[in-house]
Amino acid sequence: MLKKSIIYFICGAFMLNFTLIPVKCNEQQESDATGDSKVWELIENSITKMTDEPLRTEEYYYYAELVGTEITDWSPFYLVDGQDPGGHRFDTPGSGIYWYDSGGISGTWTTSVVINYSIVNVTISVEGASSGTYSGYLEAVPTDMLGKFVLLYIRRNYRVKKYNIYRYRVDESPSQAILFSTYTTTEKYSSDCEYRLA
Repeated sequence: MLKKSIIYFICGAFMLNFTLIPVKCNEQQESDATGDSKVWELIENSITKMTDEPLRTEEYYYYAELVGTEITDWSPFYLVDGQDPGGHRFDTPGSGIYWYDSGGISGTWTTSVVINYSIVNVTISVEGASSGTYSGYLEAVPTDMLGKFVLLYIRRNYRVKKYNIYRYRVDESPSQAILFSTYTTTEKYSSDCEYRLA
């Protein structure tokens, strides 16, 4: 009986300055029959729904609480795909390159935001763009670049959402839930273009 009590103490929570800090233990991590990778796959596919309805596995319920949302700074500029390497020349005011979201990846960018007084680091695969022919978004060339060979570049910023993930056993009440982990999502927020001399 004494041994069992010690185990529960180690796998429980410690008090520090009157703040309850949940502690993960091996017993909890190994007891979910779905396995960690399966659980995370389910969480990734259901995170937005989990704020309203818990996700159930064989032994646990998981639910999400949105901690906060923040917009990143701008990413670096990336060259819009599909352009002639030597650039394009436009002579008429209001003319320029049409571009559209191509769904490809231009590069990987690491940045951070502050959500609820905590720094959240994110690594983002910045979505690329391609040049089109009279379709997509028209980016007009600045008047001081008319008559010169130019290339179009794009940058993006992203909306970051941070969630706390809680879980409790299927035979427990939601009031017995403990903090399981945190989870962060990113989604494209807006885009910005600029021309540079080729």
